[in-house]
Amino acid sequence: MTTQTLGNQDFFRRVSTEVGSFNPLAAARGSGAAEISSQEDMAEIKGFEKNPEIVPSAQTKEPKKLDFVPDELLVKTSQSFSTQDMEELQRRVDFKVLEEFDIPDVMKDKFGGRLFRVRLPEGMSVDEGKIQLSRGPGVLFAEPNSIVRLVEPVRSDDPAAGQSKSEAGDSANGQNKPNDLDSRLWGLHNEGQNGGTPDADIDAPEAWTITTGDKDGPVLAVIDTGIDYNHVELKNNMWKNPGEVPGDGVDNDGNGFIDDVYGYNFGDSNANPADDNSHGTHCAGTIGAEGNNGQGVVGVNWQARIMAIRFLSASGSGTLADAIKSHMYAAQMGARVTSNSWGGGGFNQALYDVLKASPALHIFAAGNESNDNDSSPAYPASFDLPNIVSVAASTDKNQLASFSNWGKTTVDLAAPGNNIYSTIPGNKYGSKSGTSMATPHVAGAAKLVLSKYPGATNEQLKDRLINTAEKVPAFAGKMVSGGLLNLKNALEEDTIPPAAPAEFKSPSSGALYVDLAWTAPGDDGMEGTASRYELRYADRPIVDGPAGEGQVSWSDAKSADAPQPGPSGTPQTARVSLPPGDSAKTYYFALKAADNLGNQSPMVTAQADTKPAAIAFKDDSEGDDSLWNLEKPWGKDTVSGRGQVRSDSPGGPYDNNAAAAMTSVPINLSRVSNPVLIFSETHDLEKGYDHGYVEVSADKGASWKTLADYDGNQGWHQEAIPLDAYAGKDVQLRFRVKTDNSVVREGWQVDDIVIAGEPK
Repeated sequence: MTTQTLGNQDFFRRVSTEVGSFNPLAAARGSGAAEISSQEDMAEIKGFEKNPEIVPSAQTKEPKKLDFVPDELLVKTSQSFSTQDMEELQRRVDFKVLEEFDIPDVMKDKFGGRLFRVRLPEGMSVDEGKIQLSRGPGVLFAEPNSIVRLVEPVRSDDPAAGQSKSEAGDSANGQNKPNDLDSRLWGLHNEGQNGGTPDADIDAPEAWTITTGDKDGPVLAVIDTGIDYNHVELKNNMWKNPGEVPGDGVDNDGNGFIDDVYGYNFGDSNANPADDNSHGTHCAGTIGAEGNNGQGVVGVNWQARIMAIRFLSASGSGTLADAIKSHMYAAQMGARVTSNSWGGGGFNQALYDVLKASPALHIFAAGNESNDNDSSPAYPASFDLPNIVSVAASTDKNQLASFSNWGKTTVDLAAPGNNIYSTIPGNKYGSKSGTSMATPHVAGAAKLVLSKYPGATNEQLKDRLINTAEKVPAFAGKMVSGGLLNLKNALEEDTIPPAAPAEFKSPSSGALYVDLAWTAPGDDGMEGTASRYELRYADRPIVDGPAGEGQVSWSDAKSADAPQPGPSGTPQTARVSLPPGDSAKTYYFALKAADNLGNQSPMVTAQADTKPAAIAFKDDSEGDDSLWNLEKPWGKDTVSGRGQVRSDSPGGPYDNNAAAAMTSVPINLSRVSNPVLIFSETHDLEKGYDHGYVEVSADKGASWKTLADYDGNQGWHQEAIPLDAYAGKDVQLRFRVKTDNSVVREGWQVDDIVIAGEPK
């Protein structure tokens, strides 16, 4: 295998060898991205020519643009995947490896594999390529190289540089106001200017009495369209690579990049991350425009270290591959926080794995579709990862911005995002709106917290941002915190953790559940009210530290839902749903309480036995098809980590105008009390137009009742649907897909289908 080094990107390897087949089916299929606005946008992506492959849309009467590079896949293999493996696959399928990503040392263990970008043979579509590349030993998944883009609905730039400033050094009423706190910066300090609601802000002047930032502290990377690093407000707060000599054409620090002084430009493969869009510069100004310098504006941090990473073009579009390289570079160069005001489309396993492996905390814009992300996720913001914070946008009247996405469980908090005044290139200033603008408020807050608490973990930092948010009635039920970022609260000093939950035990259990009970601790020891519980379970004893033989560590145990903590001394209960079995099984449980700053209580443990279940129906997808009547194209896929699963479109996307079902044989529920349908599923279906239905019939298929209706995107998860209305009856299940005549996606996969309950 021949390895070539192109330009100054030793960070990854571009390989000229033509290799063979890869497995495209990840643990979660569905890897689209938001549509780009024009075919010209796609042409601006490096190496991406105008492509005639467009799909007519019956809904819009306009052609649908591809949301991925049409001849490329991203492929992850096992770490042991060898040159010989490549050569063997080369004899089966003819394609090229364009680059192998060089996973930074700080990410290698968690990433757990190798990642390639490959080019398919001429004339082979991405869909066909995924089918052809599905049987490679050692291949974990392959996905399209998606197009992602800025998250920004409105631009209202004001090139005028006029300011209305506060008096320097105003520290009255517990506030520290710099002389460049422009009155248009309502998100930092809202006194009701321009008809706003007083105090509908993040309490920045109050926070600045504690700290104004740190030029020598942890680094924040803005991963965007680049930054005007010569802007008068930003030049003194830019990160500069201490190991690089500017302009000498040498990779002085040996990191694989020549002259990467301020960061890197992955879109154009050069060391100049200058901004020719204005979006990244605007975000950077909110994070860290220099404070108290007598001109322009001030950022959340008066002093900062901001790394510029560009992968988005002047039009705001970029490839997933370049986004991944951007995050790898940020991790390699020590960025502690990243600010990401971009996104697009469906679940993508490659980006998920990279973000999961990164040591940084990632702040992502929730999106601007006025959408509930709980029901239709917006990735990457909706990745369920402990080091991601998803941000909605608020207005100066403490309302959710009309364009902002929300989500009770998938969006964490709100921040100012409407008509936000900040820096734009050329020493100018302007206003923009979007969750793009809310995101740097939160990223800047994370950076400011780290300037005071540099040793904070991602978990503690995330807790400080979310759990200290100021409750806002308009946000209740719309996001995890139900509140607006509060900078002063996030800087609170509290080192006293909650006491351990008392009397943790299991008072009862059944065939499908274990009940747990305990007594609530407080926020500080036994005083006050804790902020949250973490409840986990496993089939082995759980230990809070490295696991020995026959044990499982706290971090590796499965998470379960727990109630909101009550005041100290309050009785608390939780019911954990568990897989049914035909014999009793012992489960182990562990519980911690945490306060609003992430301080955790000691862990307490309990154990309980489930009862044998009455199982009326069980299919793990590994056997034959005798339990089903399968209408074509229903069949099986092989998924890493799951084995065989049932799929509406094995090996690739579903068809236009699809109408196919997988219908079970009759199922007798006469011996099952309180029957429940349990199954695992993942879906990537065009939102609003293509659907996957779970249905039940109690009259031999003469009529069907819908139990669940899926569209949009969601990764693998388990569903449990009560069937009490059908207890004692003979029923049939049906998994049915129905699509329209445009836009095909990856489709629907289901696995481990069980109907069980308590024995009669």
